[in-house]
Amino acid sequence: MLEISSSAEFDEIKAAYKKKIWQYHSDKVSKLAPEFKEMAERKSKQIHAAYEFIARRHEGS
Repeated sequence: MLEISSSAEFDEIKAAYKKKIWQYHSDKVSKLAPEFKEMAERKSKQIHAAYEFIARRHEGS
């Protein structure tokens, strides 16, 4: 989801998250059709969940 290696450092994880989440940010899709806004919201939730999962695993290492 974040397109990073499994051995990525936390700074790389954070940068990848910011880059991906911005692609689907509500400001970027505000003028699109409702179905695209919904898709962007779902994708944002998936990206955030992936980041949270990776961040928690990284903290435990």
